[in-house]
Amino acid sequence: MASGRGDHIGALPDDLLHHVLSFLPAHLAARTCVLARRWLHLWKSAPALRVTGIKGCNNAARFANFVDNLLLLRDPRARLESFELDLDERDFSFNAFLPAYERRVNLWFRLAFACGSLVNLALRTTNGVYICPDDYETLWFANVPLISQHLTRLELKRVYVLSNTLDFSGCPALIHLRMEDCDIEGNISSPFLKHLSIVASFFPTDPVRARISLPGLVSLELTGVLRRTPVLESMPLLVSAIVRLELDCHDNCSKNDYGDCGNRRCWNCHDPTTGADDWRGKSVLLKGLSEVAELELSVESQVATMQFILSKFLA
Repeated sequence: MASGRGDHIGALPDDLLHHVLSFLPAHLAARTCVLARRWLHLWKSAPALRVTGIKGCNNAARFANFVDNLLLLRDPRARLESFELDLDERDFSFNAFLPAYERRVNLWFRLAFACGSLVNLALRTTNGVYICPDDYETLWFANVPLISQHLTRLELKRVYVLSNTLDFSGCPALIHLRMEDCDIEGNISSPFLKHLSIVASFFPTDPVRARISLPGLVSLELTGVLRRTPVLESMPLLVSAIVRLELDCHDNCSKNDYGDCGNRRCWNCHDPTTGADDWRGKSVLLKGLSEVAELELSVESQVATMQFILSKFLA
C-alpha cells in the first residue's frame, strides 16, 4: 500500500493528461497549474475547451477577460478540436451579459476557428445570461459565413442566426447541426449536411418563407416550429424524419382551413404584419419528405390542413 502514495496521475504522459483536462470546465482545468511545476502549462494545450459559468462570479467583465485569456494564452502549436460555450444563468450572480459583450462572444468563436483544427463548436445559453433584464432578444451570431475544413458538428441554443451564417457551403466536413430555441432569419443550405435537428425555434414571419436546402440530408428533426413552417427542398437521401407542428406555429386556423377561412378576425389567415403567404394553398413539406423511409408526423388539430402540409403526398 505504501507504493500507492506516489503521484500516479503526474506520471501519465502529456497527451493523456491533455485528454483528461478536456473533460473539465475550463476554469477548473486552468486551476491545475498550481498542482506542480509540470502542470503549469498543461491546460494551455488541452484539445477541448468547455467554458461554463462560474458559480459565485459577480463580475461580467472579469468573466469576459478570463475567456479572452483562455484563448489568447493557448499554446499556438496545440490543436483545438472542440470549443463549447455553455452558460447557464444559475451559475452567475449577474444577469445581463449583453449587449456589452456580444462582440466579445463572437470574437471568441473567431479565435477558436483561427486554430484551424476545430471539429466541434457549441454555443448554449439560457435566458438571463445573454439577455438584458428588459429585453427578450437572443444573442446575435455574427452575420458572416462560417468557413472551416474540419468542423463536423455545430450546436446553437438560444442564438439569433442570420442568413449568411446559415449558408454552410464553406464547411465541407459539417454533417451534424442542432439548433434549439433559436431565431433563424434566413435559408439553411449545405450540400454536405447529413443530420439536422431544429427544436422550438423561430422562423421568419415574412411572406417569403425560409427554405431548407440540404440535398444530402439523412435524418431530420423539426419540432416545435414557431411562426411559419419552413419550406423543405428536395432531400432524396432522407432516411428518417420527425416533424411535429404545434399551436405555436402560425400556420393554424380556428376553422382548420389555413389561408381560406374567410374570417377576417383570424390572425393567422389575415395577419397584417406579414402580408400574403407565398406558399398559401401549397405544400411546404412535400419535396423534402417524399422520399423518406421512416416518418413520424404529428400535427395539432388547428395547424393547417393536410393539403397544406403534404399536398399530393397522401393522394
